[in-house]
Amino acid sequence: MRFQDKGVIITGAGSGIGRESALEFAAEGAIVACTDIDADTAQRTAEEVVKRGGRGHAFALEVFWTFSPLILLAYMFHQG
Repeated sequence: MRFQDKGVIITGAGSGIGRESALEFAAEGAIVACTDIDADTAQRTAEEVVKRGGRGHAFALEVFWTFSPLILLAYMFHQG
């Protein structure tokens, strides 16, 4: 497991490449922050990560919101 206990932040994790990336990182042992502007899709991806035995957390995030990335980084720092 290359990413065992490492925190990763995936933007656009609600669908497509972002979702698949979140699932792959989780399969490699990462703690995954599933972010998307659509909170519901981010939550579904995080739930799938957990269902598969990984650690995932969902966040509604638009990377252009001023403080969202900073708050998320602080959260991940304390999780890892």
